[in-house]
Amino acid sequence: MVEGHTWTSSAALLAVTVCLGAGCAARTPAAAPPAEPDRLDRWERVLALTPGADLRIRRRSGAVVRGRFRSADDETVVVTDGGAEIETPRAEVRTLATIGRRAGDFTLRGLLAGAAFGGLVAAASRGSSDALSILVVPWFGGIGAGAGAVLGLTPLESLVYEAPPAPPAPASGASVRCSQRPDVFIR
Repeated sequence: MVEGHTWTSSAALLAVTVCLGAGCAARTPAAAPPAEPDRLDRWERVLALTPGADLRIRRRSGAVVRGRFRSADDETVVVTDGGAEIETPRAEVRTLATIGRRAGDFTLRGLLAGAAFGGLVAAASRGSSDALSILVVPWFGGIGAGAGAVLGLTPLESLVYEAPPAPPAPASGASVRCSQRPDVFIR
């Protein structure tokens, strides 16, 4: 054993390494990204939604519709809200987003971050008692998990569809050129 090292500081360093490695591994994509990026103006993204997903639809008029996804076809999307079905024509949809909570994912991240911080504190306090070093990692891990769970309860919106912008309409009273001659205008 190296002078000044105890088994708890080595264990704390190992815990930090494992936690950071697990955090990096969780963020690594499992497969290569698709060749063409999935654009938000594709209605196929709405057709692929799972029934029961919480949605927020912002209409072109500015009105907001919230409910659970029931169905969609090429012309409409249907959500249910308290038993009532609300049908929104595709032409009226400005944006459509899913609303979810990710408490489990945030809890795991908080646990890993807290345990890593606890491992650093335990490694830094090599001269303290071994009992204190052993308790620091789970204590900070628990605090991190609790904080992550609370943060994970906040609604998380994921934009599924965004309608392409409408072409600008000519201003009222503006002249419109209707021929190749620069002196001919219609008011």
